Amino acid sequence: MKFSLIILLSSLLTTACASKPKTESPINHEAFRQSVRGGLKEIRGCYNELLKTEPKAEGKVVVEMTIDSEGKAAKVATIKEKSTMTEPNFLNCINTKIASWKFPPAPPKTVAEVNYPFYFRKDPGNLDKFISSEEAK
Repeated sequence: MKFSLIILLSSLLTTACASKPKTESPINHEAFRQSVRGGLKEIRGCYNELLKTEPKAEGKVVVEMTIDSEGKAAKVATIKEKSTMTEPNFLNCINTKIASWKFPPAPPKTVAEVNYPFYFRKDPGNLDKFISSEEAK
């Protein structure tokens, strides 16, 4: 039996630093979404591995990222209290993949803090279907 993954792409992007003021020039939202779309096959691989041990697994994973001024994910962590999927190996796989991606850079001398939800569900009819949150409404 084949399964696919639908990831509803949506995000909450803010440019900030823990001890620094907000900047006037936030990270480019569309370029950020394109970076995520470019890595969806990797995330689908994580999900397919999870389905081998938990064939009914579906839900949401919210990932918090800190993007630096070079476009690197300096910090990647799952926000467990906002996520419905909690299997540790699955979450580690997602976080590891995201940490290797290249993102649009934050403005110089700042970081962009991004909370990004991924929605997972099996869709046996179309293995390559990825829809955005706007399309899902």
